[in-house]
Amino acid sequence: MFTDEAKRISFFTRVGTVMPFITDKKYAKYVHANSMHVALTTAIATVPFGARTTPKALRAAFDGEFRRALASTIQMSQRVSEPCSCPTN
Repeated sequence: MFTDEAKRISFFTRVGTVMPFITDKKYAKYVHANSMHVALTTAIATVPFGARTTPKALRAAFDGEFRRALASTIQMSQRVSEPCSCPTN
């Protein structure tokens, strides 16, 4: 998955640091027994993370990433459910 060891370590450190956030009550409806909503997965993988990022700033950034990802998935599902306006032959 990662060719650069530093990037791999950074990614797994971010995942380990951010994963406890999903136990918060506001994410409960997006987490199930053995799965989670794709917006949570996206937020975990893409939230900006650095060693000097404070927990409060990281939580705020995670929440922002989650809201953006969730809005994107909602928009995609609405587009999929709309009837096609393509000409039929």
